[in-house]
Amino acid sequence: MGRLRKVRIGVLGGSFNPIHLGHLFAAEEVMHALSLEQVIFMTSPRPPLKEEADLLDAESRYLMAALATSSNPRFSISRMEMERPGISYTVDTMEELKKGYPQHVGFFFILGTDAAFELDSWKDPERLLELCGLAVVSRPGFDREKALAGASSRVRELLARREVRFVETEGLDISSTEIRKRVRQGRPYRYLLPEAVASFIENHGIYR
Repeated sequence: MGRLRKVRIGVLGGSFNPIHLGHLFAAEEVMHALSLEQVIFMTSPRPPLKEEADLLDAESRYLMAALATSSNPRFSISRMEMERPGISYTVDTMEELKKGYPQHVGFFFILGTDAAFELDSWKDPERLLELCGLAVVSRPGFDREKALAGASSRVRELLARREVRFVETEGLDISSTEIRKRVRQGRPYRYLLPEAVASFIENHGIYR
């Protein structure tokens, strides 16, 4: 009996308040660069390191993420963190997620450079890197060496591990904060999001 082919799956977690085209484009870029079979979008009910004064309820954010990912058969969405009581930490999520898959499936957690260079403030980052690789999305021209020089020694050690991959992407200069601001101010925002998400925001009168 032959050995099972190694399968890679990406996990993109976030508050998705709201999800936008930048999230989707980053997931697609990482999926291509690291030959991932799929990307799981994980809606966080209460991100432990992120305070958002206008954080929409988790169910609405989950529904928007479901609408945004529905047209791509290689994107899926999980309610795991929403259904876990208390604050959800990435290391706990990956621990639980891996239990539901066979051993030949490996994972990459997808994150941006800002989050990557704050790894020393995460819960048990060493254990996280035992559970999965990290796919750090960086913009073209990002000076990794300069950023590492200004980082703590623990962050430098963590990001130097072979489980960490930097994926350069042109990206889309979009932020959820800017979208919420535009909605409040009555400024255009439709083409920063999938059409279904823009319609959801408009029809439900959220962020106003």
